[in-house]
Amino acid sequence: MGRSIRGQSAARFDAARAAAMAGVWLVALGLGGCASGHNGTYVSDAGEVPLALTFIYKGGDSVRNQALQEVVDSFNEDQASVRIQASASEIGADTYEHYLLIKDAVGEFPDMLEMESTEAYADAGVIAPIPEEIASRLKSPAVIDGKIYAAPLYRELPPAILYNRDVFAKAGITELPNNWDDFLSLCERIREAGVSPIVVGGKEVWHLAYWTDYFFGANVYVDHPDWNSEKSGGTVRFADADTLAAVTDMQELWTRRYVNPGWLYTTNADAATELALGRAGMLYSDVRALDAIRQANPDADIGVFAPPDRQGRVVIRQSSQLEGIALSAEAARVPEKREAFSAFMSYFYEPEHYARYLQLVKGLASTKQEIDYDNDDETRAFIAIAEDSRAKHALQMNEYWGDGAMPDGFRDWYLGLLQYTLALNRPNAGQLMDQADEQWALRMSTP
Repeated sequence: MGRSIRGQSAARFDAARAAAMAGVWLVALGLGGCASGHNGTYVSDAGEVPLALTFIYKGGDSVRNQALQEVVDSFNEDQASVRIQASASEIGADTYEHYLLIKDAVGEFPDMLEMESTEAYADAGVIAPIPEEIASRLKSPAVIDGKIYAAPLYRELPPAILYNRDVFAKAGITELPNNWDDFLSLCERIREAGVSPIVVGGKEVWHLAYWTDYFFGANVYVDHPDWNSEKSGGTVRFADADTLAAVTDMQELWTRRYVNPGWLYTTNADAATELALGRAGMLYSDVRALDAIRQANPDADIGVFAPPDRQGRVVIRQSSQLEGIALSAEAARVPEKREAFSAFMSYFYEPEHYARYLQLVKGLASTKQEIDYDNDDETRAFIAIAEDSRAKHALQMNEYWGDGAMPDGFRDWYLGLLQYTLALNRPNAGQLMDQADEQWALRMSTP
């Protein structure tokens, strides 16, 4: 086996950190000056003020940001000795991780932060294991070398099929599919009724990840959760029958003309509109699509179901276990800050606060204690799918960690080339998977 993914993650972090530092120094030299601050105990003329903990979380999602900021503000109002200074990542940063690296380079790395690349930051020693009193509350956190480095904010509801009941009625469909053949027959009936069976927002290549994750989950990961580590070890290939089927099964939806003809020019928002207006029968997406559907057509009659695989199993995407709130290694060395972190996370997970947060983000509790909250029928349908004891679960291909971590950038590369396979059949499915084998090996060997 070649260079390990674990070694790569730490090396990439160090390289990215050095690049960010170099960029900051160039800016500083150009400006001829710098700003400075201080950390620790703050004292004014009136005496000691509350202990401050800086907190950065990922921006870009206004609903999610509002939900988190509400808890922060409530905590600050209730606490006299601690104040959380929270802010979302600034618009304009290339990526959230790049934003964090810049903060690190200028000496403004936060005391606590929302984490995406948890394993890389843990390997680099930038974040510390979270306190046991918080870790013990979590339902199924990611364990890295026997330690828990992030407290998940919530568990995401899995994607599902949202369908327009009026379109189904027009096609004479009265029953939901029990297996994949039933699903294909259902698509055919909708097409014969003069409506696109499925709408895909393929202009934004990330939208293809919904169906990609479904087919890789059903054909590969649900039965072989160690596939990524086996791939890195050289014992399996993308060109093998099961992984090849993940592409050919997906491609079949296109070759049978079950996907809207203009999918390549359809945005994610457009896809919700097409479904809402009855110009498509189904949309495979997440629970957040409901808001866009209602905005496009408040009267749309929408149902929700999980697509069955060829064996009749319900295979759903498991929520990421790696993402969550982390404590910086520097802050963890200060007992008062470590205690303040625990105080905030305990407050966050208290049912009266957590229920409000979960209701806003439409998620499930990441704690062992279940949290109930009121919601609409469609969201409850997503929740029922997530909690179905018969369902099989699989992570996204890039959500595994340790030896199962995917080489950096591979998923984006794959989705980009998949777009050509679906649109032009160039490369065809077999050629795509041959190139995937080559790319995986190449990225494994690159620091």
